Amino acid sequence: MPPSTEVAPRSHDGYSDAGSAALSVSNAMGDRLVVDLLRSTGALAFRPTPWGAWLVGTAAHPLGGDRLKIEVTAGEGCQLDVRSLSATVARRGPIRPRQSAMIVKAQVSDYATLRWATEPGVAASGADHRSETELLVSNTARIAWRDEFVLGRFGEDPGTWRSRMSVIVDRTPVLISELAAGPAAAGWTSSAVLAGARAVCSMTIVDPNAHAATAVEFVEGTSVRGTALPLTGAGVQFSAWGDRLAECRHLVAKLMAQVPDLSWATGGPYQW
Repeated sequence: MPPSTEVAPRSHDGYSDAGSAALSVSNAMGDRLVVDLLRSTGALAFRPTPWGAWLVGTAAHPLGGDRLKIEVTAGEGCQLDVRSLSATVARRGPIRPRQSAMIVKAQVSDYATLRWATEPGVAASGADHRSETELLVSNTARIAWRDEFVLGRFGEDPGTWRSRMSVIVDRTPVLISELAAGPAAAGWTSSAVLAGARAVCSMTIVDPNAHAATAVEFVEGTSVRGTALPLTGAGVQFSAWGDRLAECRHLVAKLMAQVPDLSWATGGPYQW
């Protein structure tokens, strides 16, 4: 079913709901994913595949003032992969500078696995974008969540990207993180934040068996820096920041390789 193009009126908080997408899958057919819920409106849509789903942008959003919403549920015992066809480019609004937002909420049930590896967000010049992610995870589930952004397209001044992630495992917060970078984010060029880096890659792993990462590790190269941060409970967040996204991805992969038994996190179709 094609997504609706109906545009909702501006809400009381000043945003226009520019699009939403919801996907829920189960293992009702044994080892084959069954789509229980597939819903999309406006600028977003999911396209199911045998291994998971593509997240597709059906319009040039978000613009300043837009809000996009995504909901994903992996049912008990499922293995779900989510990828995207292109980067999410946040642009300034047509009338006056206003913030845009993307709200993502994922639920991962008992013994399920969710691998989220969409393409990066890009804060185009003049943009002010807010990304919020909430992960609700069973204590027997696994999740590998890649989150990336780049400040500015090639050859242009950076926009602003604000990222917030919360990971709740069995009703217990194991990670609450916030990061703001770009011209509208105070102090982002200091060494305490990103030291002016324009690309960030992070991979958040929740795995009942990932107990090997027990200490914070910091790595510094000529043009990229990275950390491996153990989470409360079983999990770890790998992050890298620098001038080029490709270098950040490479460093994250290098840090992940030092923790045993994480090959599942980057496997499957269309490995990154």
